[in-house]
Amino acid sequence: MSRDSFGGFVLAFHCVPAWVEPAIEMFWSAVARALRAQGQTLVLVSTVPLTDRELPVVSIPYLLTEFPVDAGTLAGTPDAELVDEIGAWCGCPPDKARTAAQSASAFFQELLDTFEPSAVIGWQSMNPASRLLRQLARQRDIPCWMAERGWIRGTLMLDLCENNFLSELNLSLPLKRLAEAYRHDEHAFGAEVRRLTENSCRSRYASPEFCSREAFLARHHIPTDVRVFVLMTHGEPHLNALPRGRIRVNHSTSRERLQADVDSLAHALARQGKWLLVQEHPFNDAAGAALVLPQLPNVLRVTESVDTLIECADCMLFTLSTVQFDAALARKPFGLLSRGPLSLAGGPPQRTDHASTEAFLDSIEDADAWPARRLIIDRRLAFLLNHVLLRTDDDAARIDSAQRVADLLGPLTACPPADLDQRFSQFIARWQSQALQGN
Repeated sequence: MSRDSFGGFVLAFHCVPAWVEPAIEMFWSAVARALRAQGQTLVLVSTVPLTDRELPVVSIPYLLTEFPVDAGTLAGTPDAELVDEIGAWCGCPPDKARTAAQSASAFFQELLDTFEPSAVIGWQSMNPASRLLRQLARQRDIPCWMAERGWIRGTLMLDLCENNFLSELNLSLPLKRLAEAYRHDEHAFGAEVRRLTENSCRSRYASPEFCSREAFLARHHIPTDVRVFVLMTHGEPHLNALPRGRIRVNHSTSRERLQADVDSLAHALARQGKWLLVQEHPFNDAAGAALVLPQLPNVLRVTESVDTLIECADCMLFTLSTVQFDAALARKPFGLLSRGPLSLAGGPPQRTDHASTEAFLDSIEDADAWPARRLIIDRRLAFLLNHVLLRTDDDAARIDSAQRVADLLGPLTACPPADLDQRFSQFIARWQSQALQGN
């Protein structure tokens, strides 16, 4: 792990298995090559096995409660807010959350102090591990970004703030002004839409095969002449799992508000003779975060491919699910039950902007309003594709995106410590266990 040059290290966290989306690891490999060309070394801190054996990696558990416990790390009082976050996120008792907070804090501190990186890239900003990493990096004046699978399929996002409504897109004054003033090339954007929608599976997780609307309705005994609304939720644990409420206030949501909205939507649609299909994110059942659906004949819980649901829906409803971007590209009318990247003035209807559930539904179904809304949404999508998101869906795009990241990190040089070999050996010896290996 020693180095002869003085460009320093970049630490990036990686949590997506190759079988889920191989392009993410391939992107990191491209970043590593681009950084190496300018004298820097990328080290992945990974919760999943890697296929690229040339990438330097420190392997860690995904859950903070699974970090190895070293008695020497348990002295002192852990951060109370971190203990609360781990307990809420992992659903564990306070004593286990406290031990996890102490052990993980010691690990991350020693990780940063061993490598003295010039930059750190966490994964998924809401995760307590990422929040802890960011806090410790900032204490050491290390620039820290948060990566996540991009809002649009085939992309990655890298943000100084959050991977949600509170991203740079809404918190950076210059970026927000540029986005609002942006005017896109409609012909070029049309080509991008075709690339993203033709012969492409929209599901990001394993799912059933595509089913046509006709076959789907017949299978579930849904009349062919009724209007069908489809609600898709985001995955928990996420912002609704954190104990503090400010993040939920800024997203205009909470678990209780979402449940109340779904109850109201189901009854309002029943009165109108329309159906509501609800598909939870794959994580929600295991996390105990699934909605309780009203016992109504027009309400159906489903588990289908994203392509099937977009095909079957007349209108769609979303919280933070990235499927809202697929719905936008497919020209489906949709409404938002929480604030997110497509919460735009004049854009898709937002539940909190309407006095009643009925008014919200009427706004979604207002066909005359959608041409103007689509222009606003298209402008935002084009801006994201051209200036914010990193494409990872083919070799040329990955190389270009990786070079952009390397160019961003290039000026952030740091001298690796002279005793790095010794430090790294001590770090591995201290933390190596069945659950944690370093290579």
